[in-house]
Amino acid sequence: MDIKDLFCSGSGNEDFVDDEILNFAEENGGVPFYLFRTDRALDNLAAIRECLGNQTRIAYSVKANPWIAGAVSSQAEYLEVCSAGELEFCMHSGIPGDKIVLDGVYRDDALMERALSMRVKRIVINSAAQMRMFLELPADMRKPEVLLRVNSGNQFGMEKEEAAACVRMCENRRDIHLPGIQYYPGTQRQFCRQIRQELAQLDEWICFFENRLPGSLRVIEFGAGIGTPCFEGEEYGEYLSMFQMLSEYVKERSGRYQVVYESGRNIAASSGIYVTKVFAVRRICGRKTVFCHGGTNHLNYDGGILGIRTPYINVRSRHPLGTTETCMICGSLCSESDVLVRNAEIDQGIDIGDYICFENAGAYAATNSPNLFLMMEMPAVILYEKDAGAFSESARIVRSRRPTEKLLYD
Repeated sequence: MDIKDLFCSGSGNEDFVDDEILNFAEENGGVPFYLFRTDRALDNLAAIRECLGNQTRIAYSVKANPWIAGAVSSQAEYLEVCSAGELEFCMHSGIPGDKIVLDGVYRDDALMERALSMRVKRIVINSAAQMRMFLELPADMRKPEVLLRVNSGNQFGMEKEEAAACVRMCENRRDIHLPGIQYYPGTQRQFCRQIRQELAQLDEWICFFENRLPGSLRVIEFGAGIGTPCFEGEEYGEYLSMFQMLSEYVKERSGRYQVVYESGRNIAASSGIYVTKVFAVRRICGRKTVFCHGGTNHLNYDGGILGIRTPYINVRSRHPLGTTETCMICGSLCSESDVLVRNAEIDQGIDIGDYICFENAGAYAATNSPNLFLMMEMPAVILYEKDAGAFSESARIVRSRRPTEKLLYD
């Protein structure tokens, strides 16, 4: 798989959902459901590694999609977690501590001690207060390497004075391993100028630490936040140019530093599909409106508010007519904002019982959605791990459809 395949139209799953998959889903709880393909996620990771060079280590951001984390850990050097919940999820998924990098704004003694008991590989320090918390732990627990998260212009990380204070705290202490820095400016970047500016700022930080720790800066862990095209009409050329720029940057520094590249969206996005079913078709104000199970409480695309932009969708119609009509696709919520697609070209034969598949739903689309709204059932999650056998032999239900009202009270 080539890096350009990460950014081409659709996600490569257009013909993946077939009768066998739909029958499997219906037999195991019905729709709506997410289908996450670990084989596709691993292909994406391999493409990123090849683009950046084999010397580059990859850290997968678990928050993008926790369900594929176990499979991704077989190929990624690290998994970045930012909460106690993600940490416990990794433990229950059998991911060893030496694969985990603990990051995150919030940190307390319990979280720190839990991470250290799991023997996490690295801890990212976001503030001088976090550094003091780490130094107050018993010496036999301070085994992980420490990275200092530096500010990129947003609300995260440290500015130079605070970072310098953390360095001073660690001076002349042989029990502290401080090999480098962590830098992450943001997510869903769409323009080369953004990447260029942010990499230049990272270089300023590298120079700052080379002066403070001459010869000691060994690790640069960072993410560029390159986006993924999710909507029709988006050109992938700019995304590809960003990766080419990133590739040159990383390769120029890999000989001198251990470069760890953080990626979540680019690994996970095209690995996921959201599948739902039509329960009503109406003509409202002279326009065909299709209603499906679930809705924006389950599916959330960055930049897709009110369905103004059209995501890549595929309709499995039982009685296609071969001609299309502009339709609006809505969910089943009692909210006028529950519009998944405002202008979708769909076969005129679409009817009750037909399936709609939403592409590029593998990253954040599930985890950023307000599942509690109207207390409707949360969709099932199917994990597909490619095998030579039938789909039912390569897939498993990792979360069945379940009611949400029990989440409102103990």
